[in-house]
Amino acid sequence: MSATADTTTVEGTEQTEIAVPGETQQHLDQSNLSDVDLSSSPTKVDRASPAQQRAAEHVESPGDGTGKSDFSLPDTEVQARSTVPVAARLQSFATWGMTKVKCARQSMNERFGKVTKTVDTQMTERIESLREAQRNYVQIMNLAKKLSTQLRGFLETQRNLGDIFSEYGVRVTETDLQAELLRGGTVQRTVARTGDALVASLDHFVSSIGTLISKTMEDTFAKVHEYEAMRVQYDAFRIDVEQLQTFCDGNPANTAKQAKLEAALVAFETQKELFTVVRNELNVKLKFLDENKITVMQKQLVLLHNATSGFFTGDIEVLERCLKSYHIRRLDLATALPTSTEVKSTLQELPMNNGTGHSIDEF
Repeated sequence: MSATADTTTVEGTEQTEIAVPGETQQHLDQSNLSDVDLSSSPTKVDRASPAQQRAAEHVESPGDGTGKSDFSLPDTEVQARSTVPVAARLQSFATWGMTKVKCARQSMNERFGKVTKTVDTQMTERIESLREAQRNYVQIMNLAKKLSTQLRGFLETQRNLGDIFSEYGVRVTETDLQAELLRGGTVQRTVARTGDALVASLDHFVSSIGTLISKTMEDTFAKVHEYEAMRVQYDAFRIDVEQLQTFCDGNPANTAKQAKLEAALVAFETQKELFTVVRNELNVKLKFLDENKITVMQKQLVLLHNATSGFFTGDIEVLERCLKSYHIRRLDLATALPTSTEVKSTLQELPMNNGTGHSIDEF
């Protein structure tokens, strides 16, 4: 096969036409060479770099199958919806900040006596009564705890004394002295065992009063703090309304201040409703606390009095009833509680003389 080449000049530029056989021409026609524009550059074809080709393919190709580019911006409506929560949060933060500033200013002015504050005489008296009751209950609890600690140490010393009596009574050779030492050891240990019931009653008394103080009263005091903070906030908005009202009365033509006064009245009404709700909740809590603290203290005092009298009189039945009322098991005691028969037999063994016919008065 042979091919001829003709050279022509178009506008000062050489162009070469290549003659090809028919088969080769047909093969080229079947290819997509007809889409290639060779007229723009007769001698040189600009080729893009591989990186540029990939970037072009990425921009032209749909990102998610919807025909939109991956780099397409959100719609205007979507942007508007996304900015609404941010604006609302900013507005809420600004309102919160202004409220805190007003409350701080109100507190300082109240401290220096520059403004008046709302006073609920009945509520104030009830709160002061609650604080006084808490101080008294704390003092009672601390003294009962101290008594329990001292009594526990006393009983431990009493046990040690009884053990020494029994140990020495075994070694002593004098028969009369040995009997008294052994009997004295038995008495000391028996009394100490009854004392464990009183210690357990004291511990339960301290625990019950501590729960009343640390949980029930503290929950009410949390509501008291909320009430006081809401009262300061209510007064802060009230003072703003009063100041704007005074200014508008002297300048009725000031429309800007009139608009601020209307907005301040709306905010004041909102704070008034919140303040009323908190005050009603505090009233309910104070009422329930008054009933609860009286019931708890009365029950605990009765049980403690019975346990104390039962310990000093040696009445084991009273101590057992107290333990049952306190829901204290015998196994929870430091030592087993003696029975009534055991206590009576121990006390009956104490003679009025030394066992040799000598009266106690003779000593």
